Amino acid sequence: MEKPVPAGRIRPTQTTRGESNVKSTISMLAATSLAAGLLLTQAACTDTTEEPAAENPALAAPVPAGMVRGKVLETMDAAGYTYTLID
Repeated sequence: MEKPVPAGRIRPTQTTRGESNVKSTISMLAATSLAAGLLLTQAACTDTTEEPAAENPALAAPVPAGMVRGKVLETMDAAGYTYTLID
């Protein structure tokens, strides 16, 4: 048989209504923050179109000797360097 709990005391396994509200509020804020972050990330990812050479003077200029120009297909950062695979 359980011992009676003195008035004003709560058993460790019980929660008060205030504790429940705090937990649900924190859960709601976390879910809202996650959803907002995902939406902002999606909005920031936009398709970029390539500029024609006539609109971009850097692409219209001739390539100096010893330099290359091309489309970067892949990059890898390692030990302070960036390696690129260029088409």
